[in-house]
Amino acid sequence: MILNNFILEEYDKNNVEHNNVLKKLGNDLKTQRYLGDLKMFYEFLFKNKKNGLLSNFYIAYFHYDAIGIITINEYTNSFELAYAILPEYRRQNFGALLLKEFSLELLKRFGRINKLTLRINSNNFGSRKVAILAGYESDLGNRYCLKRK
Repeated sequence: MILNNFILEEYDKNNVEHNNVLKKLGNDLKTQRYLGDLKMFYEFLFKNKKNGLLSNFYIAYFHYDAIGIITINEYTNSFELAYAILPEYRRQNFGALLLKEFSLELLKRFGRINKLTLRINSNNFGSRKVAILAGYESDLGNRYCLKRK
């Protein structure tokens, strides 16, 4: 998927660079705390995709550098995103820009999506800030939503 500032490649478990991104994020304490085991998360999304749901796991590239991941997962009547930025690319606005561009592209491509949701741990102040910068609004508890206008 090509966005304004990013190229998203579907995760390929046979791609060494993709696996290196997952390994780096998997060794990062913040990613572990907020997203858990990324390989298990990928398997969960892959299973949903095989069952016909809109579920994808992407490696995000800025120019030619892999900077992190972003995902979408369809649940009953909802679409939830998750993302993680590699530690060396954090605090450079990549998270907010990636989240905003990806969200707008999903709303453009899929008319059945009326709302996108992020679940953000109340202690994850950085991701809460990213969500707001990307246009999301606080919803119920730990949820942030972006609604189709």
